[in-house]
Amino acid sequence: MNQTGFEKETAFPPLPLSQWKPTKNTLHLYLQIVGKIRLALFPPMNHWWNVPLYVSTRGLTTHPIPYGFGNFEINFDFVEHKLKISTSGGGQKSFALADGLTVSEFYHQTFENLAALGIKAKIRPVPYEAPSKMPFAEDTENKSYDREYVEKFRRILIGVNDILEEFRGRFTRSYLKNSFSTK
Repeated sequence: MNQTGFEKETAFPPLPLSQWKPTKNTLHLYLQIVGKIRLALFPPMNHWWNVPLYVSTRGLTTHPIPYGFGNFEINFDFVEHKLKISTSGGGQKSFALADGLTVSEFYHQTFENLAALGIKAKIRPVPYEAPSKMPFAEDTENKSYDREYVEKFRRILIGVNDILEEFRGRFTRSYLKNSFSTK
């Protein structure tokens, strides 16, 4: 990174599937667990807008999820390589994302941290259209987390997100210009 904090390298580094596939598969399952928590606790919205994770400067986030008299957020911090859970009441829990962390351990640690923060979530604990069909709590096979590939993935996510935001911005400006024109 340079003095501004922005990467000097390309936004789209090479990420060959054959080389990063074990990490991709493990990350896919980690993301499904957190995505299912968001799906279970976020109020339903049209077009399934209550489901996605969002790109952040450091990885992926749920954005705030309403809960009780406040909210909480789950962040995949791919810079510090941690899963971070924080509440609007000031509570925080985190654990390291590292090579060897099985999907089972990730699942249990995530739910233990939620419980320690007073958050109860019930999900269907099996993957959906994923490389593994094994229930999350039993999956000790998927445990690859290569930091180099995760960093490349993070940079690609940011690059793609920036392009899509720019496209959306142009569409909105064009729509607004045509909708409110005084012709």
